[in-house]
Amino acid sequence: MLVKVLGKKNLDFTSLDGRRVCGTQIFVAYRDPSPNSKVEGERVDKVFIPADADVCIPEFQYGETYDFVYETVGIGVKAKSELREIVRAE
Repeated sequence: MLVKVLGKKNLDFTSLDGRRVCGTQIFVAYRDPSPNSKVEGERVDKVFIPADADVCIPEFQYGETYDFVYETVGIGVKAKSELREIVRAE
């Protein structure tokens, strides 16, 4: 998925239910490819990468385009997409 990286924030805190949240939140913008999307222009979102994830976070050039490569894990209703790699788009 091609996205424009706008910024990032490192997180390390304990949630209200006592869970530790540690990782990186990446803020992105992209054109929503969904045929049912009613978004005009770019959609803005955030991607959370847990500290223990096997994903190398590059030194971003903010405002540049990166490819967030996802892999589908599981089958049927238990299938989910997991971020595997972030590479700068050429």
